[in-house]
Amino acid sequence: ASSGCTLFQPAPSGGKREVRDRNQMSATNSTATSPRKRVGVLPFLDFGGRPESLKNESQVRFIEELNREGQVVGYLVNRNEMNHCPLQNEQYDLKSCARESQKLGYQALIEGKILDFRVRRDADTVGVIRKVKTTFEAVLRMRVYSLRGQKELFNTDKTVTYSLDGVRVGERVTADQVMENNPEMIEKVIIEGFLEYIPQIQK
Repeated sequence: ASSGCTLFQPAPSGGKREVRDRNQMSATNSTATSPRKRVGVLPFLDFGGRPESLKNESQVRFIEELNREGQVVGYLVNRNEMNHCPLQNEQYDLKSCARESQKLGYQALIEGKILDFRVRRDADTVGVIRKVKTTFEAVLRMRVYSLRGQKELFNTDKTVTYSLDGVRVGERVTADQVMENNPEMIEKVIIEGFLEYIPQIQK
């Protein structure tokens, strides 16, 4: 089943932020009120040729925010401590990883992945000084796998978009140039996109 959710929030410099979810699984309800659960956060994945710092900083910030409150305590998994936690089709084989993780005391595993990042610029077609709208869009995925139940509990794609309005004088600016000139914005969109998952995972 699929479900959608759209959120509009203020973005930096007067921009607009939009978040869209695409749930890959049927909805499930949880009413458990047990002590805080230990979960292993596998190293985030990114096969798009982007800087390693994007996924590394994202997973650090995600774990920090996850541990602030709620019923879940996250730990970054060291795959060197596991004999068999393979990748298949550019994602973790969570069933195999789960068998290895039980001895580490985790109750669930979390996989985060950057699926795509795009920049689009739309500008007026005439005039020396032109209005321009720049859109930064990150497509992310997060999965949660239960070690006890040996099944996937959560699998959702999230699309996070920041739209910024501005002006351009004269020359044309390509999307690649925008990405090169805005590394902080790219990092912000991706990190905050992963943080959007925390309330869902805590539930």
